[in-house]
Amino acid sequence: MMGRRVWTDIEIGGRVFPTLQAAADHFGCTPETVVRAIRTGRTHRLGSGTGGPEACPVRIRGIVDDSPRAAARALGVGTAAIWQANAQNRIDRVGLGFGARTPFRSRRFAIGGLSWPSMRSADIDLGFPPGTISRALRTGRRGALEAVLAAAMRTAADGPTGRRLRAAPKDEHQPGRGGSARARGAEGWTGERAP
Repeated sequence: MMGRRVWTDIEIGGRVFPTLQAAADHFGCTPETVVRAIRTGRTHRLGSGTGGPEACPVRIRGIVDDSPRAAARALGVGTAAIWQANAQNRIDRVGLGFGARTPFRSRRFAIGGLSWPSMRSADIDLGFPPGTISRALRTGRRGALEAVLAAAMRTAADGPTGRRLRAAPKDEHQPGRGGSARARGAEGWTGERAP
């Protein structure tokens, strides 16, 4: 017959208590707290006055902090940043700033005899919104690839301006509206990043 479990002869910290109430009285808590501590394996914390999660020491760049919260305070970031960096295996880079993770990720990009340190800088120099060249290469859409190539060819002829290009006159070819230039086979188009 199943019934309510009777807790007797409870051993906590090397000491045996005859009932739950005796253990609860000794530690200054309720019997439910004692049962919860036994079930979760946290009897060592009974009566210590510490609630919440267990202490979790964190080592960041050789310095050990008592908890993620203490590490977050020391580095000037949120506690979630510590947990997320730990989960993503980049705990030693947390708190270094936004730019600390990007310099080695950007790759040179070349098209039509021109070269940029990244696709984003090519986007800006050619007058496109950020992400346009990356999206054109990823999707492989002919019109988008032709627009990028045409902008690179205009920039090569006029010289890089570092700002948005002027609109072409209405009688000339409009980038992204079809046309006869071959996107992948056009002269000067590599479709690859420069070494």
